[in-house]
Amino acid sequence: MSIGTKLGFIISLAATFIATASAVDLPSSDAVIASRGTAKVTFADIDAYVQRIPQKDRAGFMDSPKRIENLIDGLLLQKQLAQTARDNKLDQTPAVQQQLKLAQDELLSKQALTSFEANLKLPDLLSLAKETYATHKSDYVTHGQIDVKHILIDVKSRSDDEAKKLAQDVEHQAKADPAAFDTLVQKYSDDPSKSKNAGLMTDAGDTRYDPAFIAGAQSLKKEGEISPLVHSKFGYHILKLVKREADHQKSFDESREALIAQLTAQYKEQQLRTYSANFSSMPLDADPALVESLRDRYMPTSAATPLAPTAVPVAAGKN
Repeated sequence: MSIGTKLGFIISLAATFIATASAVDLPSSDAVIASRGTAKVTFADIDAYVQRIPQKDRAGFMDSPKRIENLIDGLLLQKQLAQTARDNKLDQTPAVQQQLKLAQDELLSKQALTSFEANLKLPDLLSLAKETYATHKSDYVTHGQIDVKHILIDVKSRSDDEAKKLAQDVEHQAKADPAAFDTLVQKYSDDPSKSKNAGLMTDAGDTRYDPAFIAGAQSLKKEGEISPLVHSKFGYHILKLVKREADHQKSFDESREALIAQLTAQYKEQQLRTYSANFSSMPLDADPALVESLRDRYMPTSAATPLAPTAVPVAAGKN
């Protein structure tokens, strides 16, 4: 049995055990989940890793035996390599020591923001939610399904001007005789799917379609109505409304949960920006000559032009 297969088998058994165990039966955080050589992975290691994953995604991430297997294997390899580095005293070199300090600062800075957010006292957002709903009521409409037939005049085999001229002619024919639309689809449309669907596009308001196509479909109100030309990234479309279900205006009660969640996220984001700005707006004391010297510090001696800038920490993003 290979290492991966063995680990996968163990994880499957563990999943069965955990599913039947009560909360009081769960192992302590220092319990060893897996080991390889001198490397050991504990629940504390897994907990620390999972902290990096957004809370809303953690359950989904860990609900996969394969991901758990890869996680444990990766942590074991990381620990094995790290111990090799320690054995070779690489952790004692000045460069690595400085990297460790930077990594610690980065982690602690994130924890400072996490702690600040966790301790925020939220205001009563119900009144603001009602005001937002009343002001932007149209944002809380569930659009009914829209089915259309379309004729596509693409711009792959002709210029844009040629495509537009042909599309205008087809539009004129369609509006003159809407009953002949299916015939026009087969005669003119460049959509290769027309042989299967006769140009029918179901749920044409769905976001998987081109935005211009969606807007054109949503502009049609009556069955059989022919649209003006719709210009999308694919070319020019002529649309005919086949079916349109009624839109549903959500009540405040239907929208309240999503509204409160949205306003809560906005409030937290604003508070975090303000909190960070309290630090970044403090007076900056820098030596201009030393700052300027950084341009040459990492320049290859033979380079004639400056190196392209790399990513910098958020906290250093001021000019």
